[in-house]
Amino acid sequence: MPRFKLLMIGPLPPPLGGATVLFELLANELKDCKNCEFKVLNSNINKSNPFAIFKLLYQIYQKSIDVDIINLHASYRGVVVLAPYMFLISRLLKKKLIFRLFGGDFSQLYRSSKFAMKYLYDKILFRADLVLFETQALVRKFSSHGNVRWFPNHRKLDAVVPNRHIENISRLKIIFISHVRKEKGIFELIDASAQLPNVSIDVYGPFYDGLTPKIFSGSSINFCGVMEQDKVKDALVNYDVLVLPSYKEGYPGVIIEAFAAGLAIICTDLDTLKEMVTANEEAILVRPRNVVDLIEAIDLLDRNRLLLSKLKKNSLKKAEIYDSSYWTQKFVSYCQELLNECNE
Repeated sequence: MPRFKLLMIGPLPPPLGGATVLFELLANELKDCKNCEFKVLNSNINKSNPFAIFKLLYQIYQKSIDVDIINLHASYRGVVVLAPYMFLISRLLKKKLIFRLFGGDFSQLYRSSKFAMKYLYDKILFRADLVLFETQALVRKFSSHGNVRWFPNHRKLDAVVPNRHIENISRLKIIFISHVRKEKGIFELIDASAQLPNVSIDVYGPFYDGLTPKIFSGSSINFCGVMEQDKVKDALVNYDVLVLPSYKEGYPGVIIEAFAAGLAIICTDLDTLKEMVTANEEAILVRPRNVVDLIEAIDLLDRNRLLLSKLKKNSLKKAEIYDSSYWTQKFVSYCQELLNECNE
């Protein structure tokens, strides 16, 4: 396979978050790729500083001159800022252009956008040589708009760490790791916990929307603070179930990490989550904003240890789909396909 040169623009840590972790992971794994020579520009800058913005724009142009492909990794709102400039540069320098968009709610954003914004998406975003979406639903929705492909959230999967064995479980241990806010279903989880005295529920995550630890006062939930990203894998193996009763989600990385740790999943039946999990195979699905569903799902796994064992084993198998090494190679193949088209 011919060697190619790539410029990657995207957000690097700090802080540790979904987009920064994924972008850094791809950059690190590409270091082992013999067919790809690449440069990285950090787009995680102070956007209120005109000098920092001008410097980034200048570096994008300068470093684009001697590469084959220019590649932007950004959120849907972030791509609006840089996409027009990068589209212009790619056409001026005759370079291939790839946009990778983080998140799963672009369809709603596109539908609610005014004419000018839709025009920008149609005439700039979708005129890139390749657009990578995080969910299969978005690929299906926008396949007629341009060259779009699936590139999901993924994680580096280490050797499987032994999870809690069913025969050693006396009290079901449940973990919630996410932003602590209303749209993540935190109040439904609090209400459900009042009816589940025999299970242990630990919550990790930063507070948003003005919420404080006081929301857990009087409940049986244990608030355990914010967990650092590099501690998540080791922590998950001490639990049996990941709960995620969100109102909206993309492809949450924590579900992939729960797969790798062999946890059963309880989550809402959102379209994006149903792309990741299969009901009664790795997960029990509940309706958003439905406390009764949540109580029944947790109680079912507490009573039915055979079902719990089945879900946990299937999670370990499902993890292989989201192995970062596979998706890094897939990214390289996408790049190679674009360059092959030029040579035909």
